[in-house]
Amino acid sequence: MKPRFSPWVLWLLVFSHPLWGQTASAQDEVWDRDRLVSAAMTGNSGYLLSESRGREARSVLSAAKAARLPVIRFGSNLSYILNPPELTIKAGSFFPGGSIPVVTNVPPMTTNMPFPALPQEDTTLRLSESTQYEFSLSLEQPVFTWGRIHNSVKAADLGSRAAVLEMEQEKRNIRTTLDGHLYTLSFLTEIRGLRAEQRRCAERLSAISEESYTEGFLLQGDLLSIRLLSSELALGDYQIMEAWESSFQAIKTLTGLSGLTPSQIKPPFREGLVRDSLAFSREDTGGLLAKARAENVGLKLLALRTQAADRLLAASKGQYYGKPELGLFLQVTYAGPNFPFIQRGWKTANNLSLTTTVGIRSLLFDGGNVHHTIRQKEETLVQARLAEEQSRRELEAYLEKALLSLEVSAHRREYLSLKIEASQVQRDTAEAAWKSGYGEERDYLTQEISWREDRISLLQEELNALITALQLENVTGF
Repeated sequence: MKPRFSPWVLWLLVFSHPLWGQTASAQDEVWDRDRLVSAAMTGNSGYLLSESRGREARSVLSAAKAARLPVIRFGSNLSYILNPPELTIKAGSFFPGGSIPVVTNVPPMTTNMPFPALPQEDTTLRLSESTQYEFSLSLEQPVFTWGRIHNSVKAADLGSRAAVLEMEQEKRNIRTTLDGHLYTLSFLTEIRGLRAEQRRCAERLSAISEESYTEGFLLQGDLLSIRLLSSELALGDYQIMEAWESSFQAIKTLTGLSGLTPSQIKPPFREGLVRDSLAFSREDTGGLLAKARAENVGLKLLALRTQAADRLLAASKGQYYGKPELGLFLQVTYAGPNFPFIQRGWKTANNLSLTTTVGIRSLLFDGGNVHHTIRQKEETLVQARLAEEQSRRELEAYLEKALLSLEVSAHRREYLSLKIEASQVQRDTAEAAWKSGYGEERDYLTQEISWREDRISLLQEELNALITALQLENVTGF
């Protein structure tokens, strides 16, 4: 009898997150599902990364909106000239001096009068002061940009909304992963108890079989079959132990609680959960698919990214060749030897100036840079649309597969329940025959091992169905 080990063990490694963080403070501290989820939200590097991306997206949005507002710049400059330029006028440069004729009316006569030279001595004039101050305040306001700024803001807004959805998706994945590991621990704990009983029976069966073989009452082939059964049970026990430890370590890593112990984890409530997985039926495929299309966070995220790519393409087209952009430029400038508002004489017409400019800028040639940028944005939009369509198809395929898996699992659980009932009857019959002296203990122990193996198979199937239901809840938005 070979024990069956379901493929759900592989699922344990599907969702894993590199984490760091907290340590359990006390050995007797109890961690239920809500506390573990809270710890994962504060210590999970994947979720912290999504939060960082959200803050980055909000900053990008604020920067894009700021492009609508005017840009105000202030500039200043201080100059000190050690040897300012000078002009020297030598004595007599304007009038060398001498006598000039003076004409009078009565009586008419002409006399010569002495006149001093101008200037009378060498004169030096400083053309500028040693200290010069320059201050400017400018304003730049875009007026018309062919929708470039508007579309950039819309794209940034869509990116910010996508970042929020990414955080929500990370939250859901963490909860689904943590729930899967918690329920796995709960089921495996029960399975390990059944395995312990199987080992006890196998040890007893091996002992009496060895004795019977020694006495010649058992064939070597039968003895080898029993030895093989014991080895298979031991191997299955180690596999379950490995799966249990893997799931427990995943919880510690997911939550960042490096000091967490198994006794601190509060088992999740299991009553009715497997029965609830039957709520998903292939008869409701259409409704579930419509709900998944409307509520699936991944599809919403891809849709927003597609819209953002469309807006970025429109913004790039606004910069195409020959499209003029209109802007307004205002500047107030002061330049003079006196510090404004402190020294006197700074408010003169020659020191203050106001410049108003209406500018038109149009790109004519850049070696094809804008053209190829637009082509790149077009391909980005195509890729975003294809990714959205591919994700939608994969969701539909997964939904069909998961619903079929749950339907098959329901039939298998029904079959295993009947098999357990039949095995229990056979076990009780073999036990009664053995205790009454009409049967052998070896037959009873074999039926006991088989009955517990069927119970283990049923628990594994229930766990498979529960994990599939948890994943369906995630993708459909329940």
